[in-house]
Amino acid sequence: MSRLFVLFLLVAVMAAGCDGGGGDGTGPGGKAGQVKAREVAIMYDMEEERRLQAAFDNGGQTWRGSAVDVAHAALIQYGVNVKTSDCSVVEEGDKRAVVAARANDSDIRIHLERLVKPGGIWTATKFEVFEGPGSRDGARTGSR
Repeated sequence: MSRLFVLFLLVAVMAAGCDGGGGDGTGPGGKAGQVKAREVAIMYDMEEERRLQAAFDNGGQTWRGSAVDVAHAALIQYGVNVKTSDCSVVEEGDKRAVVAARANDSDIRIHLERLVKPGGIWTATKFEVFEGPGSRDGARTGSR
């Protein structure tokens, strides 16, 4: 049920283009006119993440080792219709990664973490949705 609520929020933000909050309205790249419309936390279950990590360690679900593939799967799961080729890595470190995607005239940044162990599977933990004149390039550049 909580995933359905998050999906509803994400779709509503993308459709309405509302501004979720204060500040100067610039996005991650600091471009004027780019508005961070909403930030949505993605709920996860650590027991399930441990189970998925064990499957990965045993040679299954190898796609979970790719930040782009996990970000793409999270977007699809929440009803955002994008292709894997529409997703690109903005940042990737040992513990955290950020993947950008473009959908429905919005730029989306998907934040991922390795929650179970170093070098393990990626888990999507948060979406950021950006809209406005600078959004086309803004989610693909800048830093976290």
